[in-house]
Amino acid sequence: MTAAHALGIDVLITDHHLPGDVLPAPAWIVNPNQAGCAFPSKHLAGVGVMFYVLMALRAELRWRGHFAAQAEPNLASLLDLVALGTVADVVRLDHANRILVDNGLQRIRSGRMQPGVRALFEAAHRDPSRATTYDLGFVAGPRLNAAGRMADMSIGIACLLADDDTTADRLARELDRLNHERRESRGNDAGAGLDRHRIGRG
Repeated sequence: MTAAHALGIDVLITDHHLPGDVLPAPAWIVNPNQAGCAFPSKHLAGVGVMFYVLMALRAELRWRGHFAAQAEPNLASLLDLVALGTVADVVRLDHANRILVDNGLQRIRSGRMQPGVRALFEAAHRDPSRATTYDLGFVAGPRLNAAGRMADMSIGIACLLADDDTTADRLARELDRLNHERRESRGNDAGAGLDRHRIGRG
């Protein structure tokens, strides 16, 4: 942080955890749980915080006339990822999070999802047109987590960032293989790595 400031680089930090007594400085911090923040939801996942930052940035650019000669970015296209990250992070599904998750699931069910999300459903032999929070928390989520536990988390990131079906399918199959290996190594057929009773709690 200090080095970035010395180079004249402004730093933006997004977070959703309870802040410590000492915060990084100098930095712009966006965290609904920091003192003085009036944002109504205190249970956003990290992906939810970033999504709201992007919406605020788009609104500011719109106000400045940045989109006068070009189309605005369609942030709704990211809602399948927001829903996945929200459920997989096992945060409380309060009003704000339910809106994000419900809209993300609607996109998945209608087939409007990122190639990586589609590929994760296919690798798990799940029907995205019938997607539920179970699929996000106990099907897609564990496969992404398995990469970090068994190999390299970048595999999961690359899958979610893939912009073509061929790449996404290859990475999703690898994630599925790693998830099976993890389940076998743990002797746990559920293989979820999440507490079922915590999904949607509260």
